[in-house]
Amino acid sequence: MTQGSPARNVSAFASPVLLVHGDADQNVGVSHSREMESELRNAGKDVRFIEFENVAHSINDSGKRVRMLTEIDAFLTRNLAP
Repeated sequence: MTQGSPARNVSAFASPVLLVHGDADQNVGVSHSREMESELRNAGKDVRFIEFENVAHSINDSGKRVRMLTEIDAFLTRNLAP
């Protein structure tokens, strides 16, 4: 469904976006996050994309999970600060 696709509606995005994806995700293909990042960048939106190599949907690697959580914390601190 194209109409409901976030990648087709980037003009409506007003807030910064953080995308985190493992390239071995079998639930949701990493191509979706890559496309979303591209569409947001092309629209001049604030986007950060972190792609983990050899990581599935659940991000079981503890080191990569720590990095993901650290990145989320930094993103929220930066974008929700008063």
